[in-house]
Amino acid sequence: LYRACVSFTRLKPYPMIAGVMDDLVPTVVQLRAAHQRKRQNPVVEIITGDLSVQRTLHDWAERFGMRTEILSRRFEEVTGQPYRDWIVDRRMTVARRLLTNPDRRVIEVASAVGYGSSAAFVRVFKDRVGMTPGRYQRQYRKREIFEVVE
Repeated sequence: LYRACVSFTRLKPYPMIAGVMDDLVPTVVQLRAAHQRKRQNPVVEIITGDLSVQRTLHDWAERFGMRTEILSRRFEEVTGQPYRDWIVDRRMTVARRLLTNPDRRVIEVASAVGYGSSAAFVRVFKDRVGMTPGRYQRQYRKREIFEVVE
C-alpha cells in the first residue's frame, strides 16, 4: 500500500511508521476527489451524461459557460470524433446492448437512448448497424440459442 501511494500519488517517500498510512490514504483520496470536482472536465461530464436527455453541444456549452466552438474542439481532442458522431455511436452501442434482452420492445429502446420516435431510431440504427433493430434482436436471439445448444 505504501509503494502504491508513493508511486501513484504526489506523496514523497518517508520512513514508514505503523498506523500513519492508515490515516493518510483516506485523506489523500478525499483531497484528490475534491480537487477533481473543482476542475471537472466538461467532456467527462458529457461522456458520462444521461443518454435519454437530448442535449446539443450548444446546450452543454451554455451549461459550462463556454463558447460552443471551444467545447467542440476540446471534445474532439478527447474523443477523436465530433460530438454529433460520438453521441450517435454511443446511443447505438447502448441500443445494441438493450436489444439483447428479448423482452424489450424497439420503442422502449428508442426512448431509453433518447429518440422521441421509433421511426427515427430505426432509421439511424439501420444506417449505423446495417440492419433494423428488430432484425438485430432476432439475430441475437438465434445466436444465443445456438450457444446454449453447443
